[in-house]
Amino acid sequence: MRRFLLIPILVIGSWVSLSSHPITVDGDDSDWIGTPPPVDSYGVSLGEGIWTDAANDDLGDGGDAPFASDNPGGYTYPDTSLYTGDEADLLEWRVTPDLSNNTLNFLVRLGGFTEFWQPIVVMTIDLDHQTGSGQVWLPQNADVQVSEENAWEYAVAIADGNILVFDANWQNVTGASQVALNPSTGVIEFSVDVSGWGTLPDHLYFTVASGLGEFGNFREVDSTSSLWYGAGGVGTDGTGNDPFWVDPDVYDLCFVSASDQPNDLNNYSDGTQGQPIAPAVIRPTTVQVVNLNALGIQEQSRWEPIRRRVVLAPDHGILTLYHLPEEARLLNLYDATGHLLRSFPIPPSSRDVVSLNIQSLRTGVYFLKVVGAQDTQSYRFIWVR
Repeated sequence: MRRFLLIPILVIGSWVSLSSHPITVDGDDSDWIGTPPPVDSYGVSLGEGIWTDAANDDLGDGGDAPFASDNPGGYTYPDTSLYTGDEADLLEWRVTPDLSNNTLNFLVRLGGFTEFWQPIVVMTIDLDHQTGSGQVWLPQNADVQVSEENAWEYAVAIADGNILVFDANWQNVTGASQVALNPSTGVIEFSVDVSGWGTLPDHLYFTVASGLGEFGNFREVDSTSSLWYGAGGVGTDGTGNDPFWVDPDVYDLCFVSASDQPNDLNNYSDGTQGQPIAPAVIRPTTVQVVNLNALGIQEQSRWEPIRRRVVLAPDHGILTLYHLPEEARLLNLYDATGHLLRSFPIPPSSRDVVSLNIQSLRTGVYFLKVVGAQDTQSYRFIWVR
């Protein structure tokens, strides 16, 4: 017999709206409830997009820049005992939307830090994914670019315990964005105010990088370590043969495996190997595409909740919806990855009773989005054959 399992309440015969769960930006990660995927992978769990990053891969370019005379070792931390060597080690990144409050909520987990000024984390958000449309430099003097394919419309910087949000023209659009840091757990929790961004597309493209902070910017990486600067770069002697601004000051990246990460940061040239001076460029593949449909976005809606208007017929694989809002136009069915499977137009004469036959679906998680002229409602269910 076929049956339905509903998320998060496993009760046959009712529907549960999949809006983003509440997040309080206080540095306490207990309200992030999704289950992390395996290391070096991205997954979706309970309305959260989650990347799990490898530990101890905060080595920057990994020890080799073929077109530069860099220190041939991985990045090290400054010699001062103030650093434990974990401050820039990304371990986890999460996102969940709350568009009813015009925010995207994020969590970054680092290996650990004792002072707010020690780590710096930046994140770029590409909305249109049009080559060359937007900005390519990472903020806060990271000395790294994203690829033209991932040119961004907005960038976030967490530095000195504060949050800054920029548009592609470097205008400060922080607005009501918030941040909270918890040194005891290595957690940085922040929300980004998207009220001025217009209608968000279904897919967002993220790049995330970390390093060590210095007065709100990335701390330089020298060729040899000293009291306040780590080693592994080309140095800062200003001779012109090894311009310090070309070697990346980024220690760690999300969305790439630990073994492959150096290939994003070692492609710079300082002019010493017969190549033009050029900064490192993060490859187009080191970006995470987040499908908002897969996170079960429920956009800000004026509709009356319709959860009581759905009847499940588990023996026959039929979904029946009653008395949909007048502005309802479509029912879109998505699989767990956010891929659109079917789209059902809703004729005005049929809004009182709409039935969908889903007998052919395989066992798995699905999303149903009720689309109106301006608003949507999204729901999630498990279909078990």
